[in-house]
Amino acid sequence: MSANATATRPAGPLLTFKQGSSQHRTFQVIGWACLAIPLLVAPYVLPSFRVGQLAQCAGWAVAILGMNMVIGYSGLISLGHIAFTGLGAYTTTIMINESSVPFWLTLPIAFVVCFAFGALVGLPALKIRGLYLALVTFALAYTFPILLKIEGGGIARRTGGENGQNLKHRLLPTRLTRSLLMLNGKDDPSKVAIYKYFVLLLIAAVCFLLMRNIVKSRAGRAMIAIRDNQIGAAVSGVPLSRQKVLTFAISAAFAGIGGSMLAGALDSVGPTAFDANYAVLTLMGLVLAGAATLHGCWIGGLLVVFLQDFAPRLVKHIPFVHASPVYARAVFGLILVLVAFFLPGGIVSAARRLKARLVRVIPARPTASRPERASAVVGAEAMGTTVGSVTSR
Repeated sequence: MSANATATRPAGPLLTFKQGSSQHRTFQVIGWACLAIPLLVAPYVLPSFRVGQLAQCAGWAVAILGMNMVIGYSGLISLGHIAFTGLGAYTTTIMINESSVPFWLTLPIAFVVCFAFGALVGLPALKIRGLYLALVTFALAYTFPILLKIEGGGIARRTGGENGQNLKHRLLPTRLTRSLLMLNGKDDPSKVAIYKYFVLLLIAAVCFLLMRNIVKSRAGRAMIAIRDNQIGAAVSGVPLSRQKVLTFAISAAFAGIGGSMLAGALDSVGPTAFDANYAVLTLMGLVLAGAATLHGCWIGGLLVVFLQDFAPRLVKHIPFVHASPVYARAVFGLILVLVAFFLPGGIVSAARRLKARLVRVIPARPTASRPERASAVVGAEAMGTTVGSVTSR
């Protein structure tokens, strides 16, 4: 009986580490190196148009990061963050074209502008929830491209209307950056593509670091508490109204930074790049990759860019199906259904389950500091004195 039980017992993980040990740190360094090396090498081995697509992925990843703050971490359904992404892109374009503001200085301006508009949009979230909030935010995504084409007030003249606008001053490498990035000897398109890639990758890394700190802060814990149990969060002292408005504002600001990055990556903006189709596409990228995860936003950015590129090619190889955008969108829907059935929680959740089978990390025991141990000893002595007095009586 014991032999059979031993034979049928599932195999344990291949690797076991104690949290904080030297082996665990080495394993983490190797994991980050496996992620960083391809990111650093890819722009030098891929064609320039692929490098440009990777730069766009960085912008979409930050835009999805802002959406994830509302949907994943706060539990509110918002389909209108694509409007904030477009607002950030147009803010950067107008500041560069009309005032010759450098690209770097447009980022804080877009952050403030989108923060203010996000706070205004967050006010309806105080009264409505669920599908009604999703409907209101989707209306924002639907009307944003229409507002860009309005002739009155000079809006269409500043936004370019139906045709959009091109950036008059593109992101170009300086002599110093050409030397640092080893761009000398490459053709001009490759120089520009590689430079944009590293600039936008740096901005995205800073945004993800800021979001990580926000999620782990007191405000982030309040967001998660509202998502898990709104009544319990209110009883615990979380200010629901202020927290919801602040969440919408910060998430809109991050989405606006993503739009500014897309404007710099594409050197142009247009209403079709920020319409309701992209609202659904970014939501699909978030769901497929994994909501309420930071790594899922990176994967979502890759999905938004490359699914549109490879889906039409995949359709061509399906028999009795014509290559058309309609069938390509059907492929999107089919992938979403398959992931919902076979990968609940998205790609990141499946990767975590696989990692749990291969690697086990034993949590380290918390060690009390000297003041805490001293107070514990004093408490134990007081307890012993009390017990001794009772016994003597």
